[in-house]
Amino acid sequence: FLFDIVQTKPLNIFFKNSTNTPLPAPWPCNSCVVPKKQNIMNSKRIGNIGEAITLAKFVEKGIGVYIHFGDNEKIDLIIELNKQLYKVQVKTSNRLEQGCLIFNTRSSRSGTKETVLYTEEDIDLYACYSLITKELYILERRNFPQSTVSLRVENSKNNQLKNVKFAKDYTLDKFLTFKRC
Repeated sequence: FLFDIVQTKPLNIFFKNSTNTPLPAPWPCNSCVVPKKQNIMNSKRIGNIGEAITLAKFVEKGIGVYIHFGDNEKIDLIIELNKQLYKVQVKTSNRLEQGCLIFNTRSSRSGTKETVLYTEEDIDLYACYSLITKELYILERRNFPQSTVSLRVENSKNNQLKNVKFAKDYTLDKFLTFKRC
């Protein structure tokens, strides 16, 4: 769990004399505050967690990683694999619905309700990190043109297999096995 320390209310400190009567504190108590732990998991923080973990997992696997400067670019990272560069957009999710991990693979314009889909010219790969499974899934953009991606982690109730995208088939290790052949 990630927490922020925030100031919340003045600390009421009283000193008591021999008759147990409260005396004023020798310093201004209104400037004293009690730190409060507060769980703040907004979309920006969730995205930062995903980018940091994705970067670490790539480095751990010996993949060259190039980081851009700035915040509003279409590319989060560029990786080098087998002397080829891949433009990567990192997506992070804490959603599990009906046995599927859900990743939004679109961009939101800050301050507006406008969303934009990434094109094959924009990016090559989605690196999708799940806060639920703690796994990194690599999806080639050309195979996932939709704005939301569902990766199944449980069998469906009707045991359908046709056109089902299982999360286990898109792990970083599976991607590297395929790309390094």
